[in-house]
Amino acid sequence: MFKLLSFLCLFVHIIVFGQDTLKMKLIWEKSFNGNLVGSIDEQQNAILFDDSEIIKLNPMGELLFHQSVKSLGKIKEIDARNPFKILLFSENQQSINFIDNSLSLQNETIELITFDLNNVVSTSGSDQMDKCWAYNQDNSILKLIGKNEQQFQTIINIKQLVNLTSIDKIIEANNLLYLLDFSGKVVILDIYGNLKSTYDFTEYKTIIIDKDNLYIQLKENILIYNITQKKQLGIIKIPINSVVIGKNGAFLFFTEKNKISKFTLLN
Repeated sequence: MFKLLSFLCLFVHIIVFGQDTLKMKLIWEKSFNGNLVGSIDEQQNAILFDDSEIIKLNPMGELLFHQSVKSLGKIKEIDARNPFKILLFSENQQSINFIDNSLSLQNETIELITFDLNNVVSTSGSDQMDKCWAYNQDNSILKLIGKNEQQFQTIINIKQLVNLTSIDKIIEANNLLYLLDFSGKVVILDIYGNLKSTYDFTEYKTIIIDKDNLYIQLKENILIYNITQKKQLGIIKIPINSVVIGKNGAFLFFTEKNKISKFTLLN
Protein backbone atom coordinates (compact mmCIF):
# COMPACT_ATOMS: atom_id res chain seq x y z
CA MET A 1 0.00 0.00 0.00
CA PHE A 2 1.28 3.42 -0.89
CA LYS A 3 1.36 6.14 1.76
CA LEU A 4 0.91 9.79 0.93
CA LEU A 5 3.21 12.09 2.88
CA SER A 6 1.27 15.32 2.89
CA PHE A 7 3.98 17.29 4.64
CA LEU A 8 6.17 16.97 1.56
CA CYS A 9 3.65 18.91 -0.48
CA LEU A 10 4.70 22.22 -1.99
CA PHE A 11 1.76 24.41 -2.96
CA VAL A 12 2.47 26.77 -5.82
CA HIS A 13 -0.10 29.15 -7.25
CA ILE A 14 0.67 30.04 -10.86
CA ILE A 15 -0.46 33.31 -12.40
CA VAL A 16 0.00 33.74 -16.15
CA PHE A 17 1.97 36.93 -16.67
CA GLY A 18 2.86 38.51 -19.96
CA GLN A 19 5.49 36.41 -21.72
CA ASP A 20 7.45 36.49 -24.92
CA THR A 21 5.46 34.46 -27.44
CA LEU A 22 7.42 31.75 -29.24
CA LYS A 23 6.58 31.10 -32.87
CA MET A 24 6.23 27.81 -34.71
CA LYS A 25 6.66 26.75 -38.33
CA LEU A 26 4.54 24.02 -39.94
CA ILE A 27 6.62 21.05 -41.14
CA TRP A 28 3.80 18.83 -42.42
CA GLU A 29 0.19 17.90 -41.84
CA LYS A 30 -1.86 14.88 -42.79
CA SER A 31 -5.62 14.19 -42.78
CA PHE A 32 -7.53 10.99 -41.99
CA ASN A 33 -11.15 9.85 -41.98
CA GLY A 34 -11.89 9.73 -38.26
CA ASN A 35 -11.24 11.70 -35.10
CA LEU A 36 -7.65 11.16 -34.01
CA VAL A 37 -6.14 10.07 -30.71
CA GLY A 38 -2.36 9.97 -30.71
CA SER A 39 1.03 9.69 -29.06
CA ILE A 40 4.62 10.33 -30.20
CA ASP A 41 7.45 7.87 -29.56
CA GLU A 42 11.10 8.67 -28.89
CA GLN A 43 11.97 8.45 -32.62
CA GLN A 44 9.27 11.05 -33.52
CA ASN A 45 6.99 8.42 -35.01
CA ALA A 46 3.29 9.19 -34.53
CA ILE A 47 0.97 6.41 -33.30
CA LEU A 48 -2.66 7.29 -34.07
CA PHE A 49 -6.14 5.85 -33.64
CA ASP A 50 -8.72 7.13 -36.15
CA ASP A 51 -11.94 5.39 -35.00
CA SER A 52 -11.17 2.12 -36.80
CA GLU A 53 -7.41 1.66 -37.24
CA ILE A 54 -4.11 2.16 -35.50
CA ILE A 55 -1.72 4.05 -37.77
CA LYS A 56 2.01 4.67 -37.54
CA LEU A 57 3.66 7.62 -39.34
CA ASN A 58 7.38 8.21 -39.60
CA PRO A 59 8.94 11.59 -38.65
CA MET A 60 8.26 12.87 -42.21
CA GLY A 61 4.56 12.07 -41.92
CA GLU A 62 4.77 9.05 -44.23
CA LEU A 63 2.66 5.96 -43.53
CA LEU A 64 4.68 3.08 -42.06
CA PHE A 65 1.98 0.66 -40.84
CA HIS A 66 -1.76 0.47 -40.26
CA GLN A 67 -3.75 -2.18 -38.45
CA SER A 68 -7.44 -2.71 -37.75
CA VAL A 69 -8.23 -2.80 -34.03
CA LYS A 70 -12.03 -2.87 -34.11
CA SER A 71 -12.10 -5.77 -31.67
CA LEU A 72 -10.45 -3.56 -29.04
CA GLY A 73 -13.22 -0.97 -29.05
CA LYS A 74 -12.71 2.78 -29.09
CA ILE A 75 -9.19 3.71 -28.00
CA LYS A 76 -9.16 6.65 -25.59
CA GLU A 77 -5.44 6.83 -24.77
CA ILE A 78 -2.19 5.74 -26.41
CA ASP A 79 1.16 5.70 -24.60
CA ALA A 80 4.14 5.18 -26.90
CA ARG A 81 6.90 5.72 -24.31
CA ASN A 82 8.14 2.22 -25.15
CA PRO A 83 8.09 1.95 -28.98
CA PHE A 84 8.22 -1.86 -28.72
CA LYS A 85 5.32 -2.07 -26.26
CA ILE A 86 2.77 0.65 -26.98
CA LEU A 87 -0.15 0.89 -24.56
CA LEU A 88 -3.74 1.17 -25.89
CA PHE A 89 -6.51 1.96 -23.40
CA SER A 90 -10.14 1.29 -24.30
CA GLU A 91 -12.51 3.00 -21.88
CA ASN A 92 -15.68 1.35 -23.19
CA GLN A 93 -14.17 -2.13 -22.92
CA GLN A 94 -12.22 -1.32 -19.72
CA SER A 95 -9.12 -3.01 -21.07
CA ILE A 96 -5.48 -2.34 -21.82
CA ASN A 97 -3.69 -3.91 -24.78
CA PHE A 98 -0.18 -3.59 -26.13
CA ILE A 99 1.19 -3.44 -29.67
CA ASP A 100 4.77 -3.66 -30.89
CA ASN A 101 6.65 -1.29 -33.20
CA SER A 102 4.97 -2.78 -36.28
CA LEU A 103 1.52 -2.41 -34.62
CA SER A 104 1.12 -6.15 -34.12
CA LEU A 105 -1.12 -6.95 -31.16
CA GLN A 106 0.65 -8.66 -28.25
CA ASN A 107 -1.06 -11.38 -26.26
CA GLU A 108 -1.25 -9.43 -23.00
CA THR A 109 -4.76 -8.03 -22.68
CA ILE A 110 -5.31 -6.60 -19.20
CA GLU A 111 -8.97 -6.82 -18.21
CA LEU A 112 -9.26 -4.09 -15.60
CA ILE A 113 -12.16 -5.78 -13.80
CA THR A 114 -9.59 -8.41 -12.78
CA PHE A 115 -8.09 -5.74 -10.51
CA ASP A 116 -11.51 -4.67 -9.16
CA LEU A 117 -11.53 -1.64 -11.45
CA ASN A 118 -14.74 -1.04 -13.39
CA ASN A 119 -14.68 2.66 -14.28
CA VAL A 120 -11.11 3.50 -15.29
CA VAL A 121 -10.95 6.89 -17.02
CA SER A 122 -7.19 7.25 -17.54
CA THR A 123 -4.08 5.09 -17.75
CA SER A 124 -0.36 5.58 -18.18
CA GLY A 125 2.56 3.42 -19.13
CA SER A 126 5.36 3.06 -16.61
CA ASP A 127 9.12 2.74 -16.71
CA GLN A 128 8.70 -0.08 -14.19
CA MET A 129 8.98 -3.33 -16.11
CA ASP A 130 5.68 -4.75 -17.40
CA LYS A 131 3.53 -2.41 -15.30
CA CYS A 132 1.13 0.44 -15.95
CA TRP A 133 -1.09 2.84 -13.99
CA ALA A 134 -4.88 2.96 -13.96
CA TYR A 135 -7.18 5.48 -12.26
CA ASN A 136 -10.67 4.28 -11.29
CA GLN A 137 -13.12 7.17 -11.04
CA ASP A 138 -15.94 5.57 -9.01
CA ASN A 139 -13.97 4.98 -5.82
CA SER A 140 -10.98 7.24 -6.55
CA ILE A 141 -8.47 4.39 -6.58
CA LEU A 142 -5.10 4.61 -8.33
CA LYS A 143 -3.37 1.30 -9.09
CA LEU A 144 -0.02 0.29 -10.48
CA ILE A 145 -0.82 -3.04 -12.12
CA GLY A 146 1.03 -5.86 -13.83
CA LYS A 147 0.14 -8.88 -15.91
CA ASN A 148 -1.91 -10.62 -13.24
CA GLU A 149 -3.97 -9.79 -10.16
CA GLN A 150 -1.03 -10.50 -7.84
CA GLN A 151 1.05 -7.70 -9.37
CA PHE A 152 -0.41 -4.43 -8.16
CA GLN A 153 -0.06 -1.60 -5.66
CA THR A 154 -2.87 0.71 -4.64
CA ILE A 155 -3.52 4.26 -3.46
CA ILE A 156 -7.07 4.57 -2.11
CA ASN A 157 -9.14 7.76 -1.92
CA ILE A 158 -6.49 9.51 -3.99
CA LYS A 159 -8.72 12.42 -5.00
CA GLN A 160 -9.45 13.34 -1.41
CA LEU A 161 -5.88 12.75 -0.24
CA VAL A 162 -4.44 15.22 -2.74
CA ASN A 163 -7.42 17.61 -2.59
CA LEU A 164 -8.46 17.47 -6.23
CA THR A 165 -11.97 18.12 -7.53
CA SER A 166 -11.40 15.57 -10.29
CA ILE A 167 -8.60 13.56 -11.86
CA ASP A 168 -8.93 13.81 -15.63
CA LYS A 169 -5.62 12.27 -16.70
CA ILE A 170 -2.59 10.52 -15.20
CA ILE A 171 0.94 10.53 -16.63
CA GLU A 172 4.14 8.89 -15.40
CA ALA A 173 7.24 10.77 -16.57
CA ASN A 174 10.80 11.00 -15.28
CA ASN A 175 10.05 8.74 -12.29
CA LEU A 176 7.20 11.02 -11.21
CA LEU A 177 3.46 10.56 -11.43
CA TYR A 178 1.36 13.53 -12.53
CA LEU A 179 -2.34 13.79 -11.64
CA LEU A 180 -4.09 16.31 -13.90
CA ASP A 181 -7.25 18.18 -12.96
CA PHE A 182 -8.16 20.16 -16.07
CA SER A 183 -9.90 22.81 -13.96
CA GLY A 184 -6.39 24.06 -13.20
CA LYS A 185 -4.48 21.87 -10.75
CA VAL A 186 -1.49 19.56 -11.21
CA VAL A 187 -0.38 17.19 -8.43
CA ILE A 188 2.99 15.43 -8.57
CA LEU A 189 3.78 12.22 -6.68
CA ASP A 190 6.90 10.13 -6.66
CA ILE A 191 6.53 6.56 -7.93
CA TYR A 192 6.04 5.34 -4.36
CA GLY A 193 2.98 7.56 -3.90
CA ASN A 194 4.58 10.28 -1.79
CA LEU A 195 3.21 13.76 -2.48
CA LYS A 196 5.87 16.06 -3.92
CA SER A 197 4.11 19.24 -5.03
CA THR A 198 0.85 20.81 -6.15
CA TYR A 199 0.51 23.54 -8.78
CA ASP A 200 -2.49 25.76 -9.39
CA PHE A 201 -2.78 26.94 -13.00
CA THR A 202 -5.75 28.34 -14.85
CA GLU A 203 -8.11 25.94 -16.67
CA TYR A 204 -6.24 23.89 -19.29
CA LYS A 205 -6.88 21.18 -21.90
CA THR A 206 -3.91 18.89 -21.42
CA ILE A 207 -0.21 18.80 -20.52
CA ILE A 208 2.88 17.44 -22.25
CA ILE A 209 5.94 16.75 -20.07
CA ASP A 210 9.47 17.17 -21.42
CA LYS A 211 12.17 16.67 -18.79
CA ASP A 212 11.58 19.43 -16.19
CA ASN A 213 9.23 21.44 -18.40
CA LEU A 214 5.45 21.30 -18.44
CA TYR A 215 3.83 22.33 -21.74
CA ILE A 216 0.40 23.35 -20.50
CA GLN A 217 -2.21 23.82 -23.23
CA LEU A 218 -4.56 26.68 -22.41
CA LYS A 219 -7.30 27.90 -24.76
CA GLU A 220 -5.18 29.50 -27.47
CA ASN A 221 -1.60 28.92 -26.41
CA ILE A 222 0.80 26.68 -24.54
CA LEU A 223 2.40 27.89 -21.32
CA ILE A 224 5.91 26.52 -20.70
CA TYR A 225 6.62 26.08 -16.99
CA ASN A 226 9.80 24.68 -15.43
CA ILE A 227 9.10 22.72 -12.23
CA THR A 228 12.75 22.79 -11.08
CA GLN A 229 13.21 26.54 -11.47
CA LYS A 230 9.59 27.19 -10.45
CA LYS A 231 9.07 29.72 -13.21
CA GLN A 232 7.41 30.30 -16.57
CA LEU A 233 9.72 30.14 -19.59
CA GLY A 234 7.43 31.38 -22.36
CA ILE A 235 4.21 31.02 -24.30
CA ILE A 236 3.62 29.29 -27.66
CA LYS A 237 0.78 30.39 -29.91
CA ILE A 238 -0.95 27.28 -31.26
CA PRO A 239 -3.52 26.41 -33.97
CA ILE A 240 -7.14 26.96 -32.97
CA ASN A 241 -9.05 23.78 -31.92
CA SER A 242 -5.87 21.71 -31.82
CA VAL A 243 -4.63 19.40 -29.07
CA VAL A 244 -0.93 18.89 -28.40
CA ILE A 245 -0.06 15.18 -28.31
CA GLY A 246 3.72 15.19 -28.10
CA LYS A 247 7.02 17.04 -28.05
CA ASN A 248 10.42 15.78 -29.16
CA GLY A 249 13.34 18.19 -29.26
CA ALA A 250 12.22 21.37 -31.03
CA PHE A 251 9.19 19.62 -32.58
CA LEU A 252 5.58 19.73 -31.39
CA PHE A 253 2.77 17.50 -32.67
CA PHE A 254 -0.94 18.40 -32.69
CA THR A 255 -4.19 16.70 -33.63
CA GLU A 256 -7.27 18.61 -34.78
CA LYS A 257 -10.30 16.35 -35.34
CA ASN A 258 -9.12 14.23 -38.31
CA LYS A 259 -5.78 15.98 -38.88
CA ILE A 260 -2.28 15.63 -37.41
CA SER A 261 0.39 18.30 -37.83
CA LYS A 262 4.05 18.65 -36.95
CA PHE A 263 5.61 22.02 -36.14
CA THR A 264 9.08 23.19 -35.19
CA LEU A 265 9.75 25.91 -32.65
CA LEU A 266 11.58 28.94 -33.99
CA ASN A 267 14.30 30.75 -32.07
